[in-house]
Amino acid sequence: MDKDTERAILKRIIEVDKIAESLEKIEDKKNEIKENTKSKVEEIKINTEAKIKRFKDENDE
Repeated sequence: MDKDTERAILKRIIEVDKIAESLEKIEDKKNEIKENTKSKVEEIKINTEAKIKRFKDENDE
């Protein structure tokens, strides 16, 4: 294999490695967003249940 071919192959390997790193970062960010969304949904659910209970209690009086 000549030097130009080796350089081209190494360049492609580096490009693929950079793409893989970017994809990992995207996956990490996606998982972070997913966890934040779960937390936010749970918070909204708890707040909504509290409001419903408070509304029912006020109407029972």
